[in-house]
Amino acid sequence: MHCSHAVAGDLAQPIVYYALKKGPRWFESFVSNSFRGRELPGYSTQKKPVGQLTSPLKILQLSPRLPFPLTEGGNIGIYNITRQLRRRGAEIYFAAVSDRQDEVSVAALKNLCSSVFVAPLTKKYGLKTAAKNIFSAVPVNIEKYHSRKNLEQIVRFTSGKGIDLVHVDHLHMAYYGLAIGRALKVPVVLREHNLELKIMERFAATSPNMFHRRYAGLQLAKFKKYEPAVCAQFNKCIMITEEDRKRLLTFRHDIKTAVIPAGVDTEFFSPEDSLGEDDTIAYVGSLDWLPNVDGLAWFVQEVLPIVVKSRPSVRFYVYGKNPSRDVFKLSDGRNVIVKGFVDDVREVFRKARLMVVPLRAGSGIRIKILEAMAAGKAIVATSIGREGIKCETEKNIMVADGANEFAGKVLRLLGDRELCVSIGRQAARLASTEYSWERIGGMFWDEYSEIIGRHKELR
Repeated sequence: MHCSHAVAGDLAQPIVYYALKKGPRWFESFVSNSFRGRELPGYSTQKKPVGQLTSPLKILQLSPRLPFPLTEGGNIGIYNITRQLRRRGAEIYFAAVSDRQDEVSVAALKNLCSSVFVAPLTKKYGLKTAAKNIFSAVPVNIEKYHSRKNLEQIVRFTSGKGIDLVHVDHLHMAYYGLAIGRALKVPVVLREHNLELKIMERFAATSPNMFHRRYAGLQLAKFKKYEPAVCAQFNKCIMITEEDRKRLLTFRHDIKTAVIPAGVDTEFFSPEDSLGEDDTIAYVGSLDWLPNVDGLAWFVQEVLPIVVKSRPSVRFYVYGKNPSRDVFKLSDGRNVIVKGFVDDVREVFRKARLMVVPLRAGSGIRIKILEAMAAGKAIVATSIGREGIKCETEKNIMVADGANEFAGKVLRLLGDRELCVSIGRQAARLASTEYSWERIGGMFWDEYSEIIGRHKELR
């Protein structure tokens, strides 16, 4: 099957952006214009009969990655949505655009999904890519996922499946979800794991690198136009925090939104008997994500010296995948030790007296905070780090933003075992009652049942 260049779109101005300018009718004709005279299997223009929801519910899930290993928040969030929907009887057809296609990850997905397809992500970041993107209306980290060839392949993958709903993980996959949803005439839902414009906004304000700040400012201007306009095309945007929802609606009030938080596996993570080693602090997070690296640098350079002055024996352990050169430079082998990837994060929780989340930029919910809470750990986080979690400072978490305040909260917990125990116990109770994946899965199921039912009534 071959799409015409005019319909599939030039990469510099993807079809989603054309649709934003030309309106929904242009989008509805996307596939029919591409395949003149040929009706694709599963793409019939005939309406389905109104009635009860299809049993089983058939969902196309579009992801910008294979969600493995389950050691970082992005993968955990995607995987557990798949798992919870499957546990409720849905048939999941999973399509990813990924820079890796390892057989182990695909096999693991096939245990949950009816079918799995992985298209290659071939574009990489670089100076050439960054320079070319200056003339595009689409942010650089979104545009790299746009591919006419991949769209054709995913169209072929979805044909004949009888899809009831398209679930899109991350704004990066909206290019595919909106086109396919319009063609199939089924609802399309975007799961905004992060509000991308807010991440860029905060990074542009806090990055110590002048070039990064200026380029982030250019990208922010694109995001402020692109993200709200694209979100408005979806039947529903499911935000991960109320803060993200409110911020998005300041740009366009007509975006249909709901809020469903991230979750935690409360069976896998449970409170430990051990309080952890004296004077031991730990951090867990992806060490190739710029906001994480920025927060770590701030903690090591601004906060930790204050702590060490009062408690010279303090050891700060840094765990996470792909530590960059900048992260390794933070290690002094004495008070700061960069350990890198850890197979089982519960080992970190057993060792550390407390966890820190010194994030200064970002959006969404930090799943690592939820995991630490479920494990009964005391945590010190910035306001941005704890954003979206219904926690209370001094009860189930410590929140601080300035270097002196942050150091003061760390020192207070290191010097008070009973306070560590109390905050950890309350944190575990909060994680169990509010953020179990079972509860989150039920919220998605209820939302999707309502969306599909309303869609069929309207037809």
